[in-house]
Amino acid sequence: MNFEKTYRQGGKFTLYPCSPWMIAFGKPTESVFGTGASPFALFFQGDTSTVLYEKSRFDAVAFAAAEKFSSRETFDIHYSTWLHTAKQLDAFSWDVYQGKYAGYARYWKTFVEFWAESVFIDCFDAGVDFAEMNRIAQEHDLNRTDIQILTTPIEPSYVQKFGLDASKSALGQTEPADFLRQFFWYPTNYVEFGGLDENQMTKIIDSHREKAQRTLALFQESHASLAARQQAVLDDKGLEQNPLWLYQAMMAWRDTRKRFNFAGLYGFDRMAREALEENGVPAELFTGLWPTELLDGERGIPSEKQLCQRIEHGTLALMEPNTYELVVGPLAHRLFSKMEQKPQSATLELRGQSACLGRVQAPVRIVQSPADFFRQGEILVTTMTRPEFVPLMKKAAGILTDEGGITSHAAVVSRELNVPCIVGTQDATHRLKTGDVVDLDAFHGLVRKVSYQSPSQI
Repeated sequence: MNFEKTYRQGGKFTLYPCSPWMIAFGKPTESVFGTGASPFALFFQGDTSTVLYEKSRFDAVAFAAAEKFSSRETFDIHYSTWLHTAKQLDAFSWDVYQGKYAGYARYWKTFVEFWAESVFIDCFDAGVDFAEMNRIAQEHDLNRTDIQILTTPIEPSYVQKFGLDASKSALGQTEPADFLRQFFWYPTNYVEFGGLDENQMTKIIDSHREKAQRTLALFQESHASLAARQQAVLDDKGLEQNPLWLYQAMMAWRDTRKRFNFAGLYGFDRMAREALEENGVPAELFTGLWPTELLDGERGIPSEKQLCQRIEHGTLALMEPNTYELVVGPLAHRLFSKMEQKPQSATLELRGQSACLGRVQAPVRIVQSPADFFRQGEILVTTMTRPEFVPLMKKAAGILTDEGGITSHAAVVSRELNVPCIVGTQDATHRLKTGDVVDLDAFHGLVRKVSYQSPSQI
Protein backbone atom coordinates (compact mmCIF):
# COMPACT_ATOMS: atom_id res chain seq x y z
CA MET A 1 0.00 0.00 0.00
CA ASN A 2 1.31 3.42 -0.98
CA PHE A 3 -0.31 6.58 0.38
CA GLU A 4 0.17 9.99 -1.20
CA LYS A 5 -0.72 11.76 2.04
CA THR A 6 -1.51 9.84 5.20
CA TYR A 7 -3.93 10.46 8.01
CA ARG A 8 -2.65 8.76 11.14
CA GLN A 9 -4.56 7.46 14.13
CA GLY A 10 -3.15 5.73 17.16
CA GLY A 11 -3.95 4.71 20.70
CA LYS A 12 -4.88 1.92 23.03
CA PHE A 13 -7.02 -0.46 20.99
CA THR A 14 -6.56 -4.02 19.82
CA LEU A 15 -7.43 -6.12 16.79
CA TYR A 16 -10.63 -7.86 17.84
CA PRO A 17 -12.47 -4.93 19.50
CA CYS A 18 -11.71 -2.48 16.66
CA SER A 19 -12.40 -4.92 13.79
CA PRO A 20 -16.07 -3.97 13.12
CA TRP A 21 -15.15 -0.42 12.12
CA MET A 22 -12.15 -1.71 10.16
CA ILE A 23 -14.49 -3.81 8.00
CA ALA A 24 -17.10 -1.04 7.86
CA PHE A 25 -14.64 1.40 6.27
CA GLY A 26 -14.64 -0.72 3.10
CA LYS A 27 -17.61 -1.93 1.06
CA PRO A 28 -20.21 -1.28 3.81
CA THR A 29 -19.38 2.45 3.83
CA GLU A 30 -19.28 2.48 0.02
CA SER A 31 -22.82 1.05 -0.03
CA VAL A 32 -24.04 3.96 2.16
CA PHE A 33 -22.04 6.91 0.79
CA GLY A 34 -20.74 5.74 -2.57
CA THR A 35 -17.11 5.76 -1.42
CA GLY A 36 -15.08 4.16 1.38
CA ALA A 37 -11.82 4.68 3.27
CA SER A 38 -10.17 1.37 2.29
CA PRO A 39 -7.49 0.37 1.61
CA PHE A 40 -5.68 1.24 4.84
CA ALA A 41 -3.24 -0.40 7.23
CA LEU A 42 -3.39 -1.08 10.98
CA PHE A 43 -0.41 -2.21 13.03
CA PHE A 44 -0.93 -3.42 16.58
CA GLN A 45 1.32 -4.84 19.26
CA GLY A 46 0.31 -5.52 22.83
CA ASP A 47 -2.56 -3.13 23.50
CA THR A 48 -1.46 -0.29 21.22
CA SER A 49 -2.34 0.27 17.56
CA THR A 50 -1.52 2.72 14.80
CA VAL A 51 -3.65 3.16 11.67
CA LEU A 52 -2.62 4.81 8.41
CA TYR A 53 -5.27 6.00 5.95
CA GLU A 54 -5.06 7.80 2.64
CA LYS A 55 -6.25 11.28 3.60
CA SER A 56 -7.96 11.86 0.26
CA ARG A 57 -10.19 8.81 0.83
CA PHE A 58 -11.10 10.06 4.29
CA ASP A 59 -11.97 13.47 2.87
CA ALA A 60 -14.02 11.93 0.03
CA VAL A 61 -16.26 10.09 2.52
CA ALA A 62 -16.70 13.26 4.59
CA PHE A 63 -17.69 15.36 1.57
CA ALA A 64 -20.07 12.63 0.38
CA ALA A 65 -21.70 12.57 3.82
CA ALA A 66 -21.97 16.37 3.95
CA GLU A 67 -23.71 16.31 0.56
CA LYS A 68 -26.02 13.46 1.56
CA PHE A 69 -27.00 15.29 4.74
CA SER A 70 -27.63 18.67 3.16
CA SER A 71 -31.06 18.66 4.84
CA ARG A 72 -31.86 17.96 8.47
CA GLU A 73 -34.68 15.63 7.41
CA THR A 74 -32.29 13.33 5.52
CA PHE A 75 -29.88 13.33 8.45
CA ASP A 76 -32.62 12.50 10.95
CA ILE A 77 -33.84 9.58 8.83
CA HIS A 78 -30.33 8.15 8.60
CA TYR A 79 -29.75 8.66 12.33
CA SER A 80 -33.03 6.92 13.13
CA THR A 81 -31.97 3.91 11.04
CA TRP A 82 -28.63 3.79 12.82
CA LEU A 83 -30.23 4.13 16.25
CA HIS A 84 -32.45 1.12 15.51
CA THR A 85 -29.29 -0.89 14.70
CA ALA A 86 -27.55 0.44 17.81
CA LYS A 87 -30.42 -0.65 20.04
CA GLN A 88 -30.36 -4.10 18.44
CA LEU A 89 -26.65 -4.35 19.25
CA ASP A 90 -27.30 -3.22 22.82
CA ALA A 91 -30.09 -5.80 23.21
CA PHE A 92 -27.82 -8.58 21.93
CA SER A 93 -25.17 -7.57 24.46
CA TRP A 94 -27.70 -7.47 27.30
CA ASP A 95 -28.72 -11.02 26.38
CA VAL A 96 -25.08 -12.11 26.58
CA TYR A 97 -24.74 -10.37 29.96
CA GLN A 98 -27.69 -12.44 31.19
CA GLY A 99 -26.10 -15.63 29.94
CA LYS A 100 -28.28 -16.01 26.88
CA TYR A 101 -26.93 -17.05 23.48
CA ALA A 102 -27.09 -14.15 21.04
CA GLY A 103 -25.86 -15.82 17.84
CA TYR A 104 -22.36 -14.81 16.87
CA ALA A 105 -22.86 -14.45 13.10
CA ARG A 106 -25.89 -12.20 13.58
CA TYR A 107 -24.04 -10.20 16.22
CA TRP A 108 -21.07 -9.63 13.89
CA LYS A 109 -23.34 -8.58 11.01
CA THR A 110 -25.17 -6.09 13.24
CA PHE A 111 -21.91 -4.67 14.58
CA VAL A 112 -20.59 -4.01 11.07
CA GLU A 113 -23.91 -2.38 10.06
CA PHE A 114 -23.73 -0.22 13.20
CA TRP A 115 -20.35 1.12 12.08
CA ALA A 116 -21.14 1.30 8.36
CA GLU A 117 -23.96 3.74 9.11
CA SER A 118 -21.87 5.94 11.42
CA VAL A 119 -18.14 5.64 10.68
CA PHE A 120 -18.43 8.56 8.24
CA ILE A 121 -18.19 10.84 11.29
CA ASP A 122 -14.53 9.87 11.79
CA CYS A 123 -13.76 10.85 8.19
CA PHE A 124 -14.37 14.51 9.05
CA ASP A 125 -11.46 14.37 11.52
CA ALA A 126 -8.74 14.78 8.88
CA GLY A 127 -9.68 18.44 8.43
CA VAL A 128 -12.95 18.60 6.52
CA ASP A 129 -14.93 19.48 9.64
CA PHE A 130 -12.94 22.61 10.48
CA ALA A 131 -12.63 23.69 6.85
CA GLU A 132 -16.38 23.41 6.32
CA MET A 133 -17.21 25.06 9.64
CA ASN A 134 -14.95 27.99 8.81
CA ARG A 135 -16.61 28.33 5.40
CA ILE A 136 -20.07 28.36 7.00
CA ALA A 137 -18.89 30.76 9.71
CA GLN A 138 -17.67 33.25 7.11
CA GLU A 139 -21.03 33.11 5.33
CA HIS A 140 -22.84 34.04 8.54
CA ASP A 141 -20.21 36.29 10.17
CA LEU A 142 -19.60 33.89 13.07
CA ASN A 143 -16.44 34.22 15.16
CA ARG A 144 -14.56 31.39 16.89
CA THR A 145 -16.52 31.77 20.10
CA ASP A 146 -19.79 31.59 18.16
CA ILE A 147 -18.58 28.40 16.45
CA GLN A 148 -17.72 26.83 19.79
CA ILE A 149 -21.12 27.70 21.26
CA LEU A 150 -23.15 26.55 18.24
CA THR A 151 -21.36 23.22 17.84
CA THR A 152 -21.63 22.18 21.50
CA PRO A 153 -24.36 19.54 21.97
CA ILE A 154 -27.27 20.28 24.28
CA GLU A 155 -27.59 16.58 25.14
CA PRO A 156 -25.52 15.22 28.05
CA SER A 157 -22.54 13.05 27.11
CA TYR A 158 -22.79 9.41 28.10
CA VAL A 159 -20.22 9.99 30.87
CA GLN A 160 -22.42 12.80 32.21
CA LYS A 161 -25.46 10.56 31.86
CA PHE A 162 -23.70 7.90 33.92
CA GLY A 163 -23.42 10.37 36.79
CA LEU A 164 -26.92 11.75 36.28
CA ASP A 165 -28.54 8.30 36.24
CA ALA A 166 -26.55 7.18 39.28
CA SER A 167 -27.68 10.35 41.08
CA LYS A 168 -31.33 9.75 40.16
CA SER A 169 -31.08 6.20 41.49
CA ALA A 170 -29.44 7.48 44.68
CA LEU A 171 -32.40 9.86 45.18
CA GLY A 172 -34.94 7.13 44.50
CA GLN A 173 -36.14 8.76 41.27
CA THR A 174 -35.29 5.64 39.24
CA GLU A 175 -34.76 1.98 40.04
CA PRO A 176 -31.19 0.67 40.48
CA ALA A 177 -32.07 -2.09 38.01
CA ASP A 178 -32.64 0.57 35.34
CA PHE A 179 -29.16 1.96 35.97
CA LEU A 180 -27.65 -1.53 35.65
CA ARG A 181 -29.52 -2.13 32.38
CA GLN A 182 -28.11 1.07 30.92
CA PHE A 183 -24.51 0.65 32.12
CA PHE A 184 -23.90 -3.10 32.61
CA TRP A 185 -21.04 -2.82 30.08
CA TYR A 186 -19.28 0.18 31.68
CA PRO A 187 -15.86 -1.40 32.50
CA THR A 188 -15.41 -2.49 28.85
CA ASN A 189 -13.40 -0.47 26.33
CA TYR A 190 -11.11 -1.07 23.34
CA VAL A 191 -8.58 -2.91 25.52
CA GLU A 192 -10.29 -4.10 28.70
CA PHE A 193 -13.24 -6.41 29.24
CA GLY A 194 -15.67 -6.41 32.14
CA GLY A 195 -19.24 -5.90 33.27
CA LEU A 196 -20.88 -4.39 36.33
CA ASP A 197 -22.40 -6.73 38.89
CA GLU A 198 -25.07 -5.77 41.41
CA ASN A 199 -22.52 -5.11 44.18
CA GLN A 200 -20.57 -2.72 41.96
CA MET A 201 -23.80 -1.06 40.89
CA THR A 202 -24.79 -0.50 44.52
CA LYS A 203 -21.38 1.01 45.37
CA ILE A 204 -21.56 3.38 42.41
CA ILE A 205 -25.03 4.57 43.34
CA ASP A 206 -24.05 4.96 47.01
CA SER A 207 -20.99 7.00 46.01
CA HIS A 208 -23.28 9.51 44.27
CA ARG A 209 -25.76 9.80 47.13
CA GLU A 210 -24.21 12.74 48.97
CA LYS A 211 -23.77 14.91 45.86
CA ALA A 212 -26.78 13.65 43.88
CA GLN A 213 -29.04 16.67 44.31
CA ARG A 214 -26.22 19.07 43.47
CA THR A 215 -25.20 17.03 40.41
CA LEU A 216 -28.69 17.23 38.94
CA ALA A 217 -29.02 20.93 39.74
CA LEU A 218 -25.66 21.81 38.19
CA PHE A 219 -26.53 19.96 35.01
CA GLN A 220 -29.87 21.75 34.70
CA GLU A 221 -28.11 25.11 35.18
CA SER A 222 -25.46 24.25 32.60
CA HIS A 223 -28.05 22.94 30.12
CA ALA A 224 -30.18 26.09 30.42
CA SER A 225 -27.12 28.36 30.16
CA LEU A 226 -25.89 26.67 26.97
CA ALA A 227 -29.33 26.79 25.36
CA ALA A 228 -29.58 30.50 26.18
CA ARG A 229 -26.11 31.25 24.78
CA GLN A 230 -26.87 29.39 21.57
CA GLN A 231 -30.14 31.28 21.13
CA ALA A 232 -28.37 34.57 21.83
CA VAL A 233 -25.88 33.90 19.00
CA LEU A 234 -28.68 33.04 16.58
CA ASP A 235 -30.66 36.15 17.57
CA ASP A 236 -27.59 38.37 17.23
CA LYS A 237 -26.94 37.09 13.69
CA GLY A 238 -30.61 37.11 12.70
CA LEU A 239 -30.66 33.33 12.17
CA GLU A 240 -33.71 31.12 12.63
CA GLN A 241 -31.71 27.88 12.56
CA ASN A 242 -28.20 26.87 13.57
CA PRO A 243 -26.11 26.87 10.36
CA LEU A 244 -23.64 24.53 12.07
CA TRP A 245 -26.32 22.01 13.03
CA LEU A 246 -24.60 19.11 11.19
CA TYR A 247 -21.43 19.41 13.26
CA GLN A 248 -23.33 19.84 16.50
CA ALA A 249 -25.42 16.77 15.61
CA MET A 250 -22.37 14.70 14.66
CA MET A 251 -20.70 15.56 17.95
CA ALA A 252 -23.72 14.29 19.88
CA TRP A 253 -23.98 11.25 17.60
CA ARG A 254 -20.35 10.33 18.12
CA ASP A 255 -20.78 10.32 21.88
CA THR A 256 -23.95 8.22 21.64
CA ARG A 257 -22.11 5.85 19.31
CA LYS A 258 -19.34 5.41 21.88
CA ARG A 259 -21.88 4.40 24.51
CA PHE A 260 -23.52 1.80 22.23
CA ASN A 261 -20.18 0.62 20.87
CA PHE A 262 -18.82 -0.17 24.32
CA ALA A 263 -22.09 -1.90 25.17
CA GLY A 264 -21.77 -3.94 21.98
CA LEU A 265 -18.14 -4.75 22.71
CA TYR A 266 -19.07 -6.26 26.07
CA GLY A 267 -21.16 -9.01 24.48
CA PHE A 268 -18.84 -9.32 21.47
CA ASP A 269 -15.76 -9.74 23.67
CA ARG A 270 -17.46 -12.13 26.06
CA MET A 271 -18.52 -14.46 23.25
CA ALA A 272 -14.96 -14.45 21.90
CA ARG A 273 -13.51 -15.21 25.31
CA GLU A 274 -15.94 -18.08 25.85
CA ALA A 275 -15.21 -19.51 22.39
CA LEU A 276 -11.48 -19.49 23.11
CA GLU A 277 -11.94 -21.16 26.48
CA GLU A 278 -14.03 -23.90 24.85
CA ASN A 279 -11.06 -24.56 22.54
CA GLY A 280 -8.51 -24.62 25.36
CA VAL A 281 -7.09 -21.16 24.62
CA PRO A 282 -6.72 -18.51 27.39
CA ALA A 283 -9.62 -16.05 27.21
CA GLU A 284 -7.45 -12.94 27.54
CA LEU A 285 -5.91 -13.64 24.11
CA PHE A 286 -9.19 -12.61 22.44
CA THR A 287 -7.61 -9.23 21.64
CA GLY A 288 -5.52 -10.90 18.91
CA LEU A 289 -8.45 -12.60 17.16
CA TRP A 290 -9.90 -11.67 13.82
CA PRO A 291 -13.71 -11.97 14.34
CA THR A 292 -14.54 -14.14 11.33
CA GLU A 293 -12.12 -16.76 12.68
CA LEU A 294 -14.96 -17.66 15.03
CA LEU A 295 -17.37 -18.32 12.15
CA ASP A 296 -17.77 -21.77 10.62
CA GLY A 297 -16.08 -22.14 7.27
CA GLU A 298 -13.51 -19.44 7.95
CA ARG A 299 -9.88 -19.93 8.95
CA GLY A 300 -10.76 -21.45 12.30
CA ILE A 301 -9.78 -20.38 15.79
CA PRO A 302 -6.01 -19.73 15.99
CA SER A 303 -3.91 -21.61 18.50
CA GLU A 304 -2.61 -20.07 21.71
CA LYS A 305 0.83 -19.81 20.10
CA GLN A 306 -0.53 -17.99 17.04
CA LEU A 307 -2.47 -15.48 19.14
CA CYS A 308 0.52 -14.84 21.40
CA GLN A 309 2.69 -14.19 18.35
CA ARG A 310 0.18 -11.68 16.99
CA ILE A 311 -0.04 -9.80 20.28
CA GLU A 312 3.60 -9.96 21.39
CA HIS A 313 5.46 -9.69 18.09
CA GLY A 314 3.16 -7.31 16.26
CA THR A 315 0.53 -7.74 13.55
CA LEU A 316 -0.17 -5.73 10.43
CA ALA A 317 -3.73 -5.81 9.10
CA LEU A 318 -3.82 -4.77 5.44
CA MET A 319 -7.41 -3.77 4.79
CA GLU A 320 -8.87 -3.79 1.27
CA PRO A 321 -12.51 -2.93 0.45
CA ASN A 322 -13.56 -6.59 0.28
CA THR A 323 -10.80 -8.50 2.02
CA TYR A 324 -7.90 -8.33 4.48
CA GLU A 325 -4.50 -9.86 5.08
CA LEU A 326 -2.73 -10.35 8.41
CA VAL A 327 1.07 -10.20 8.53
CA VAL A 328 2.81 -11.16 11.79
CA GLY A 329 6.23 -10.48 13.27
CA PRO A 330 9.33 -8.81 11.76
CA LEU A 331 7.83 -8.59 8.27
CA ALA A 332 4.86 -6.69 9.72
CA HIS A 333 7.23 -4.18 11.31
CA ARG A 334 9.21 -3.71 8.10
CA LEU A 335 6.15 -3.25 5.89
CA PHE A 336 4.52 -0.77 8.24
CA SER A 337 7.68 1.28 8.74
CA LYS A 338 7.88 1.75 4.96
CA MET A 339 4.32 3.10 4.90
CA GLU A 340 4.65 5.37 7.88
CA GLN A 341 5.87 8.90 7.20
CA LYS A 342 8.16 9.94 10.01
CA PRO A 343 7.74 13.55 11.21
CA GLN A 344 10.61 16.03 11.38
CA SER A 345 11.36 16.54 15.07
CA ALA A 346 13.32 19.76 14.63
CA THR A 347 10.23 21.88 13.98
CA LEU A 348 9.29 23.88 17.09
CA GLU A 349 5.84 24.95 15.90
CA LEU A 350 2.67 22.84 15.62
CA ARG A 351 -0.68 23.62 14.08
CA GLY A 352 -4.01 21.97 14.73
CA GLN A 353 -7.68 22.77 15.10
CA SER A 354 -9.05 24.71 18.08
CA ALA A 355 -11.56 22.57 19.95
CA CYS A 356 -11.91 24.75 23.06
CA LEU A 357 -10.71 28.35 22.97
CA GLY A 358 -8.12 29.70 25.37
CA ARG A 359 -4.38 30.23 25.76
CA VAL A 360 -1.95 28.76 28.26
CA GLN A 361 1.81 28.42 28.69
CA ALA A 362 2.94 25.35 30.63
CA PRO A 363 5.15 22.25 30.45
CA VAL A 364 3.81 19.32 28.48
CA ARG A 365 3.66 15.68 29.48
CA ILE A 366 3.38 12.96 26.83
CA VAL A 367 0.79 10.44 28.01
CA GLN A 368 0.23 7.06 26.39
CA SER A 369 -2.13 5.59 28.97
CA PRO A 370 -4.64 7.04 31.46
CA ALA A 371 -2.62 5.23 34.14
CA ASP A 372 0.48 7.32 33.36
CA PHE A 373 1.73 9.87 35.88
CA PHE A 374 0.39 13.38 35.30
CA ARG A 375 0.73 16.59 37.33
CA GLN A 376 -1.89 19.26 37.93
CA GLY A 377 -1.34 22.22 35.62
CA GLU A 378 0.59 20.42 32.89
CA ILE A 379 -0.49 20.28 29.25
CA LEU A 380 -1.74 16.82 28.37
CA VAL A 381 -0.28 15.59 25.07
CA THR A 382 -1.57 12.28 23.70
CA THR A 383 -2.60 10.60 20.47
CA MET A 384 -6.29 10.55 21.38
CA THR A 385 -8.37 10.65 24.54
CA ARG A 386 -11.03 8.25 25.80
CA PRO A 387 -13.36 8.36 28.81
CA GLU A 388 -10.61 6.84 30.98
CA PHE A 389 -8.54 10.01 30.36
CA VAL A 390 -11.09 12.33 31.98
CA PRO A 391 -9.38 12.39 35.45
CA LEU A 392 -6.16 13.54 33.74
CA MET A 393 -8.04 16.05 31.57
CA LYS A 394 -9.53 17.61 34.69
CA LYS A 395 -5.99 18.25 35.99
CA ALA A 396 -4.67 19.61 32.68
CA ALA A 397 -3.96 23.27 31.95
CA GLY A 398 -4.37 22.46 28.25
CA ILE A 399 -4.94 19.48 25.97
CA LEU A 400 -3.12 18.64 22.74
CA THR A 401 -3.85 15.59 20.58
CA ASP A 402 -2.39 14.05 17.44
CA GLU A 403 -5.75 13.21 15.97
CA GLY A 404 -9.42 14.07 16.13
CA GLY A 405 -11.81 16.68 14.89
CA ILE A 406 -14.64 18.75 16.30
CA THR A 407 -16.62 15.63 17.21
CA SER A 408 -13.74 13.80 18.93
CA HIS A 409 -13.74 12.90 22.62
CA ALA A 410 -11.02 15.45 23.40
CA ALA A 411 -13.03 18.22 21.73
CA VAL A 412 -16.24 17.36 23.57
CA VAL A 413 -14.72 16.95 27.03
CA SER A 414 -12.40 19.97 26.78
CA ARG A 415 -15.48 22.11 26.20
CA GLU A 416 -17.26 20.57 29.16
CA LEU A 417 -14.20 21.34 31.33
CA ASN A 418 -13.42 24.67 29.60
CA VAL A 419 -9.79 23.64 29.09
CA PRO A 420 -7.92 25.11 26.08
CA CYS A 421 -7.59 22.32 23.55
CA ILE A 422 -6.10 21.81 20.09
CA VAL A 423 -6.79 18.57 18.22
CA GLY A 424 -5.55 17.08 14.96
CA THR A 425 -1.88 18.15 15.15
CA GLN A 426 -0.96 14.76 13.61
CA ASP A 427 2.37 14.37 15.41
CA ALA A 428 2.52 16.35 18.67
CA THR A 429 3.48 13.18 20.58
CA HIS A 430 6.48 12.76 18.23
CA ARG A 431 7.66 16.34 17.98
CA LEU A 432 7.33 17.29 21.65
CA LYS A 433 8.80 15.63 24.70
CA THR A 434 7.85 15.68 28.35
CA GLY A 435 9.27 18.85 29.90
CA ASP A 436 8.92 21.07 26.83
CA VAL A 437 7.27 24.34 27.84
CA VAL A 438 4.88 25.44 25.11
CA ASP A 439 2.56 28.31 24.37
CA LEU A 440 -0.75 26.63 23.50
CA ASP A 441 -2.82 29.23 21.65
CA ALA A 442 -6.22 27.67 21.00
CA PHE A 443 -7.54 30.97 19.66
CA HIS A 444 -5.39 30.41 16.58
CA GLY A 445 -4.76 26.64 16.63
CA LEU A 446 -1.05 27.20 17.20
CA VAL A 447 1.50 25.64 19.56
CA ARG A 448 5.00 27.07 19.95
CA LYS A 449 7.79 25.57 22.00
CA VAL A 450 9.14 28.15 24.46
CA SER A 451 11.74 26.30 26.52
CA TYR A 452 12.53 22.98 28.18
CA GLN A 453 12.43 21.87 31.80
CA SER A 454 13.77 18.55 32.97
CA PRO A 455 10.86 16.34 34.09
CA SER A 456 12.59 16.10 37.46
CA GLN A 457 12.10 19.87 37.84
CA ILE A 458 8.37 19.89 37.15
